[in-house]
Amino acid sequence: IACYVSTALVLLFAPKLSAAPTTLTNDTIWTDSSGAEIKAQAGGIRREANGLYYWVGMNYYPNSGFQGLRLYSSADLVHWTFVNIILPPAATGDLSGNPWIGRPDIIWNSTTNEYVLGFEWGNHVVDSSRPGNWYAYATSSTLTGTYTYRGRTLIYGNSIGDHSLFKDSDGKVYLLYVGDNLTTRNVTFNITRLSADYHGVDPVLTTPLVSMPNNGREAPSIVKIGSTYYCFFSGLVGWNSSATKYMTATSMAGPWSATTTVTTAPFSSNSFNTQHDFIISVPGTAGTAYLYAGDRWNQYTGVGVGKNAWFPLTFANGVPTINGLQSFNIDAVAGTWSGSTATYSRMRNRLYSEYMRENKVGSDGFIWGTTLVSGNTAFDWELRPDGFGYTNIINRLTGEYLRSTQGTNVVTTTTYNSASWGFQWTTSSDGTYTLFLNRLTGQYLQQDFTTHDIRVGVYSPTSWSFQWIVQ
Repeated sequence: IACYVSTALVLLFAPKLSAAPTTLTNDTIWTDSSGAEIKAQAGGIRREANGLYYWVGMNYYPNSGFQGLRLYSSADLVHWTFVNIILPPAATGDLSGNPWIGRPDIIWNSTTNEYVLGFEWGNHVVDSSRPGNWYAYATSSTLTGTYTYRGRTLIYGNSIGDHSLFKDSDGKVYLLYVGDNLTTRNVTFNITRLSADYHGVDPVLTTPLVSMPNNGREAPSIVKIGSTYYCFFSGLVGWNSSATKYMTATSMAGPWSATTTVTTAPFSSNSFNTQHDFIISVPGTAGTAYLYAGDRWNQYTGVGVGKNAWFPLTFANGVPTINGLQSFNIDAVAGTWSGSTATYSRMRNRLYSEYMRENKVGSDGFIWGTTLVSGNTAFDWELRPDGFGYTNIINRLTGEYLRSTQGTNVVTTTTYNSASWGFQWTTSSDGTYTLFLNRLTGQYLQQDFTTHDIRVGVYSPTSWSFQWIVQ
């Protein structure tokens, strides 16, 4: 099921608000200024001329039905204030009876002097003439007000799936959408231009500007950097997380490049347990930063912590990389980000009072316990949440991850592989000592009685060799 996205709709004006650099933390439940959980999945973000960001999205919880589109505001992209339910349910009509509402985008129309809220609408009890959903829209004279529902339309006679809106620098607005035919969903991927009032397709166009086989796309969004358009999208995998892919062009009408998987650092096969939602452009006094915004549908999958995760998106020689930082600093005024300094710990075994260190031999690092050497970063370990409810243990000297392997009690450090449970550890602590349980082997990290090497073994509550002081 897709996430729908708005492509970062950015008004390139100098910010008038003051926002200090703040730390954005992933793999946690985000809350608004009142302490309530933020409920804005599969939506979009726009930036106003005064530097405020507005985030619109849906409250998706199992069997909850349509509860209205929610709007939040922020000056720094970290601290959010709930503003309004800008499109509430109705007693009658298209917004009654728990319709499917998805992928909202808000765009200002300077010709009609109104904000247009475009979104996906579906209710097969009301209308079962097509297999998918309709493009619908609502309008308001103010960004934060209650929007008036205006209607819905098929696109070239067919229903649609995931979509988003993109406003180009010339003021033209484009609809990116996954298209259906009369019987089958998600058949094509298309780009077309909206009419001057943004209420539907430009009547000049009798067919999409771009149409191609869908090939497993969902959740499209576009960001323009210089003269290049980047179209990002997720895989077609229901509520599950997926790799993010992209293609490029120098014109919205194409030609578009071949589809390529977005690089991740470190490697992640599923975008750090997210589904691509949209890209946030953060223009400022020192440049423009870009953030990848992902949805984590754990209310359906039961996997991971936090329903939203945003990561720095960098472009080296035009090639995008999602940097999977658990936390980082974002300066919304300067338009910059920096990696938060990782928190490193020393891990001292209770039995021998020796410290765990890495010894790099060949392609793998072998781990033992020994006397601490001050200043040697081989003794430093980062305990990083992986977004799935587990912890990765990363050595500072080599940047490699601690791994346990099935069928052996040996642990090593090596290049991270998100598909392997051997890198995932569950931690539990009594306030003084910590236990580390490996997901793959079901064994606990311990120091060997004889060799002093670090290994995994079957837990014994009477043995101090399994108990670690993290300091």
